[in-house]
Amino acid sequence: MLAANGDATIEVWDAVAGAPVATLMRSRKQMLVMTVLPDGMLVTASGDRRLRVWDPAGGHKLATLQGHAFEVRALAPLPDGRLASAGVDLTVRVWDVRARHETA
Repeated sequence: MLAANGDATIEVWDAVAGAPVATLMRSRKQMLVMTVLPDGMLVTASGDRRLRVWDPAGGHKLATLQGHAFEVRALAPLPDGRLASAGVDLTVRVWDVRARHETA
């Protein structure tokens, strides 16, 4: 289970034990949206226009993805393993999260 906090963190919780198991730091801007990919990676987007890819089990940031001109407001895992992000800049971008870059 994931919880976004007002103190600029995201906590990964063990729902059975009822306790946090990892704390993920995020940018100084407000975290706007997050999603979990089928392989278990966590992707967050904040007001700084960046997407961050996390290993929620270890609490490590794996990558930072940039490309939007304004805030990202929606994330959606795609059936082929890629990720779509939609921003206030009226664009939808598609990312190969494993390769850590935008795709065509």
